[in-house]
Amino acid sequence: MLDIVFLNGSFLPRDQALHSVDERGIYFADGVYEVVRYFNGQAFTLDEHLQRMKRSLDGIDLVFDADPLGSISDDLVRRNGLKEARVYWQVTRGPAPRNHVIDPSIEPTVYLYADPAEPLAQDAELPTISAVTAFDDRWHNCWIKSLMLLPNTLAKTRAAAKGAGEAIFVRDGRVTEGSSTNVFAVFDGELYTHPADRFILEGITRNVAIELAGHLGIPVHERAFRSSDLMSAEEVFITGTGTLLAAVAEVDGNQVAGGQAGPITQQIWRAFVDRVDAP
Repeated sequence: MLDIVFLNGSFLPRDQALHSVDERGIYFADGVYEVVRYFNGQAFTLDEHLQRMKRSLDGIDLVFDADPLGSISDDLVRRNGLKEARVYWQVTRGPAPRNHVIDPSIEPTVYLYADPAEPLAQDAELPTISAVTAFDDRWHNCWIKSLMLLPNTLAKTRAAAKGAGEAIFVRDGRVTEGSSTNVFAVFDGELYTHPADRFILEGITRNVAIELAGHLGIPVHERAFRSSDLMSAEEVFITGTGTLLAAVAEVDGNQVAGGQAGPITQQIWRAFVDRVDAP
């Protein structure tokens, strides 16, 4: 398999793509990223990813024209001979001597790579996972898709050590999101998810799920719910670019809704598959 990446204006083999040891992305996690899913050679919700990248760049005062990332991403997928892919975009402040004060003359480092992904078949089954809750000790600007992911990676790793597929963050007793996903729950036949404020990342797939629920006539409330309510939820599911959508059958060792994917989750999953399959 070809393994071509993009770094600072050039396409080259991954093993030749070298970063400076003085990269601020290494020193300070000074950068932002996106992940775009390609289905059958086409980027899914590309414009939404571009807009979120721009918001993230603005959020850390990093001046960079993100518009070309879409065409670079398309080119990268073609160069790697892929149809189904996940493309990672990363823009960091760039290399400079270590200093907390940002030098405005630094040139950003731009890095993209493409990994193969499994195709989404029309008859694909809805994945089901277990989850554990975790204290949400992240910063208060989670709306920025920042490289500062250490709390997320620790939570996800600790969840994996317990045999769980996701860690669900809880702040002040309320569910915010997963370590790499957004979280939804169903109460009385209606869908709830944390509002898109500073405490969560406004997920692209999250917004697609909300849109699809609306088309299906399912009421949606962007309102936080308590972690203690997870056990009484009729259904729980997560969304994300990598995850797509997965039902949560168990939280902290306790079954949710009998350990099965519920009807609303199934409806949204089928609508999502149809949306991807639409020309």
